[in-house]
Amino acid sequence: MLCLTAGNADARIINVPADQGTIQAGIDIAQEGDTVQAADGDYNECLNFGGRAIVVRGNPEFPENVMIDANANGPVVTFDHGERGESVLSGFSLVNGRGQNGGGIALSGTSPTLEHLYIAQCVSNIGGGICISGGGLPTLNDIVLVNNQVELNGAGIAIWRASANMRNVIVIGDPENQSMPIMGGGIYITNGSADMDDVLISGCNADMGGAFSIWNSQVTMDRVLIVGSAAENGAAFYLNGGEVTLRNLTVTVCHAEPSNASAMFTSGTRISITNSIFTEDGDDETPLMIFHDGVVNIDYNDVIGSQDDIVNDQADLTWGEHNIDDDPRFTSVEEADFTLMPDSPCIDAGNPDSPVDSDGSPADLGAFCIYQRDLRYDPEVLEFYRPVQVGSIDSLDVSVYNIGGTTLQMEYPQISPDDGVFMPICEGYDFDDIAPGSHIQFMVYFTPQEARNYRSELWLISNDFHEDTVRVPILASSIMDVDLDPIQGPSSFCIIGLHPNPLNSTTSLHYSLPVAGWTTLSVFSSVGRQVAEIESGWKSAGQQTAIWSAEGLPGGIYVIRLQSAVGARMTKAVLIK
Repeated sequence: MLCLTAGNADARIINVPADQGTIQAGIDIAQEGDTVQAADGDYNECLNFGGRAIVVRGNPEFPENVMIDANANGPVVTFDHGERGESVLSGFSLVNGRGQNGGGIALSGTSPTLEHLYIAQCVSNIGGGICISGGGLPTLNDIVLVNNQVELNGAGIAIWRASANMRNVIVIGDPENQSMPIMGGGIYITNGSADMDDVLISGCNADMGGAFSIWNSQVTMDRVLIVGSAAENGAAFYLNGGEVTLRNLTVTVCHAEPSNASAMFTSGTRISITNSIFTEDGDDETPLMIFHDGVVNIDYNDVIGSQDDIVNDQADLTWGEHNIDDDPRFTSVEEADFTLMPDSPCIDAGNPDSPVDSDGSPADLGAFCIYQRDLRYDPEVLEFYRPVQVGSIDSLDVSVYNIGGTTLQMEYPQISPDDGVFMPICEGYDFDDIAPGSHIQFMVYFTPQEARNYRSELWLISNDFHEDTVRVPILASSIMDVDLDPIQGPSSFCIIGLHPNPLNSTTSLHYSLPVAGWTTLSVFSSVGRQVAEIESGWKSAGQQTAIWSAEGLPGGIYVIRLQSAVGARMTKAVLIK
C-alpha cells in the first residue's frame, strides 16, 4: 500500500517489504520527495540512490534493528549520481561492505545527508567505513563506525578531494586488526576540508596518524576526544601542510614509537590549538608534539610536560602565556570517563573570547565542559535547634544565590510533605528571575500543632540544568506551652479562632494579647504571598476582634498571621466561592 504524506500530496511512503520486496526496489520506483520506509529486520542487498532526492529510512532511534548486509558484494550504499542534501539515508546498520573507495558508504561527487547510522566490519582500500571523494559536501550526523578496515588510508572515514560536515561521529578501531592503515586509523583527509563537532576517536592505529592523518586540507575541530590511539608517529595527529584549527580537544592515553610524537606531528602546517588538554604517554623518550616548519599557535591549553615535551624543528611557534601544565583531574581514566572533576584546574580556564559553556560560565578546557550548578543556598539544613511551644511560631531565614552566568528561574518554594506545619513566606521577592550574582531571602515558619519531632523538606525548584529540584532537610521539635506568668497565670497570646471558617466573603478573627503594643494582621496565599493586611496599629492588652473581607480573592486556603511585640501566631482560613 502506497501512503500519501501530509506535507506533499505527490509524495509517497513506500513500505518495505509490504509494498516492495527489497529496499532497492523501493528506491527504483521512488520519485522526488518520496520516502522508502524499511521495517525492522535484516536485508541482504547493496543500495544505490541513483540520484534520487528521496528519504530512505529504517529506524533512526534504534538503527541496530534494521540491518543491511552487503555480503562483501560491494559497498553497502553508493551515492554517485550527484545527490544533494535532499537525498537522506537514516536509521540503518550497514555491515560487510567491500569496495575500492568506501566499504560501508561510497560517495563520489555527491552531498547527501547521512544520519543515525551504525557501520561495522566493512573493508576498502580507502575509507573502510565511509569514503567521500570527487567533490561534494555531505552532512554526517550521529554516525558510529566500528571495526572497519582499509589496506591504505582512513579505516573509519576518508575524505579525498572533497569536503564534509560532521556532528556526533564516533570511530572505534579494531584491536584485532593485524594490518594497520598507512595513514589515518580513524579519519584520513587529503586535499579537502572538514568541519567537525563532537567527535570521538578511540583505539585507532596507523603508521602515521593513529586518529587523524590530514594532508593539505582545511579542517576545524571542536569538542573532540581522542583516546587510546597509537602510531609509529603522531598517535593522535599526523598533519602535513594545510590549515588546522583545534578547539576543546582532549587527547590522552596515546602512544607512539620512541623519538616520535605521541600526540601530534606536523610538517608545514598552519595550526591553532586552544582550550584543549594533552596528556603524556609516560615514555620519557617520546615527545608529546613535534613541529616541523609551519606556523603554530598554542594558548589556553593544559599541556602535560609543557614546552619541555615539545620538539620545535624550525616552526614559527607561539607558546601563549595562558597554557598550564597541571593534572586535568579526569573523573576516572580507568573507566574511560574523561569529564572533569569539580576541582579540575581546567574549569573556566579557556580563552575568555571563546563562546561560553552551556551553563553560561567561561569556557572549560577539553572535550567536555562541566556544568557548574547555578543555585546555591544557605543553610544546607534548616534546623530549629530549640523546641517550639505548641501553638507558637518560629522562623528561619533562607538565602538562595545565583552564582552562574545565566538567569536562574525559580518556582515558589514548596514543602514536602506539606502538613501545614512549615510554610515559606516570601515578602517582596519575585521568584521568576534571579540575575547572575544576585540572591533572594525568605523565611520558613514553623507552627507546631502537637508536641513531637517534625521532619520535612524544603524544595527549591528552578531551571538549574544540573539539579532542577534541590531538597533541603527541615528538622524541628515542639513542646507543650508551660510558660506560666507568676501573677497572671498562663500566657494569653493566641488566636482564639475564626468565625465562620470556612467563609465565602467575610469572617471574624478573635485573638488575645498579653500586653499592649503594635499589632499587625496579615493574610498570605497558600504559596506564601501576602495578599491582604487586615489591620495594623496599636492594640491594648486583652481579647480583640478583627473583620476580614475576602472579596476579590479566589477560593482556596489562606494563612492569617498575627504579629505583635511578643511574637507571632498563625492560623488557616478556607475561602469557598
